[in-house]
Amino acid sequence: MLFGLLLNYKSSKRLIFLLASLFGTFLIGQFTLDPAFAYSNWLTFGRFVLPLVFFGFFASYPTDKRGVQTFLMLFEWFFVINLAFVLAGILADWYVVHTYMGDRFGYNGFLVTSATASYAFFAALGYYYFHYGIAALKQWRFWVVVAGSVLAGTKSLYLGMVLFGFLILFDHYKKYWKFLLPAGALCLLGALYILLYQVPEFAQIREQEGFWAALLSYRDQLLVNQTLPYVTDNWQWSNYFFGGVSDFSLRSQLDLIDLFFFWGFFGGLIYLFTYLKTYFDFKLTWPQLAYFLILGLMVLFAGNFFIYTSIPLFLLFVKLAITTQKS
Repeated sequence: MLFGLLLNYKSSKRLIFLLASLFGTFLIGQFTLDPAFAYSNWLTFGRFVLPLVFFGFFASYPTDKRGVQTFLMLFEWFFVINLAFVLAGILADWYVVHTYMGDRFGYNGFLVTSATASYAFFAALGYYYFHYGIAALKQWRFWVVVAGSVLAGTKSLYLGMVLFGFLILFDHYKKYWKFLLPAGALCLLGALYILLYQVPEFAQIREQEGFWAALLSYRDQLLVNQTLPYVTDNWQWSNYFFGGVSDFSLRSQLDLIDLFFFWGFFGGLIYLFTYLKTYFDFKLTWPQLAYFLILGLMVLFAGNFFIYTSIPLFLLFVKLAITTQKS
């Protein structure tokens, strides 16, 4: 894909320049480490950069309309097959379909990690609504995605589902906004109360470790106990601008923080700018903007958004749904 961008240099030169800037930032940060340029750091660099190359490639080489429709149909049927696999796994007690290790509720099937499941299912919800409009609610495959989202069992996905549900209501019943906004806020607070105070597993964590540990699944403790000590003990002034991490497993899994943890302040801003610029090459309506803001809120809670390399593929389906919408 990178070679394809180089072949299409005239339309990709800005992205190539930004990628070169990120590579330079990575090199500066790595020179401060001992040992420098470890294999794991190159791997993390590749994971970060892959979405940028992926989005840039598909923007430079758009597929034909018939190919896109086939692509989207495969996406829809993936979640049908995944739900069938999950249900079979529940009945046969296959541990491989579980979202989490241990006894915590959650079944994600083929999606392997909880973060991938959260973003994949939320992408599918956005895909159906933006591609088919309100008619998506009449499609049985949309409700397959809803069922799969409930079974996935991740807090960030539940948060996204509640907010996305109110987004749909608000989009179609704008004149009732004075009622819908406070009702949505109350429902969200009620859902958080039930999750953190009534569900035994999370209630126990809240009582023993605190509210934020229960809400963020101990990510606040990873930040305080791992990430910040590494920064204060190892970083020079240049690292705050250009990053430089010898062990990225020390990240907090709060993704915006981890982004600057790897790239530094200067590199992190370049990365965010490049990511947004390569993906959002189309105009957004206000419901679409609200949807992506909800996704951003999920990123703050779920983590691993930028380095899980299947997530750009799911986001591409949302983009295709918006640009080829039927309603």
